[in-house]
Amino acid sequence: MIAVIEGQSARLNVVNRTGSPGDLPPDVCDVLLKFVDRTEAVRLQTWIRGVTSGQAVHLDLSASKLRDDPDRRHELRAFVRIITRKSSQLPPDVCKPSVEIYDEGTGETKALLAPPDPDIPPEPDMPTLQ
Repeated sequence: MIAVIEGQSARLNVVNRTGSPGDLPPDVCDVLLKFVDRTEAVRLQTWIRGVTSGQAVHLDLSASKLRDDPDRRHELRAFVRIITRKSSQLPPDVCKPSVEIYDEGTGETKALLAPPDPDIPPEPDMPTLQ
């Protein structure tokens, strides 16, 4: 769960990481981005088709759009569904999601949540933690 208050927006991001040097070959994925409230009602969603190598897409939901809810703090859940094309040989996790809360007046990020990236190996000259 995340929460936004008046003057804030929630942003759901997805970036296609394929095509980076030393990474996976370029490929395309389709994504469903969705916000639901605490009652599981869909507040905003979109399908974005054809997210290409290196491209980032997002979906914004402003707290001002949630005024039908009497609470000052609007709780949301963010969902992402990533689909690689049938011809693809790549795993679906090449398109990485994250969610952030930002201040609409200043653009300042108040919170950023992203899943860990266990598939990215450490740099050769980086020390490992013991």
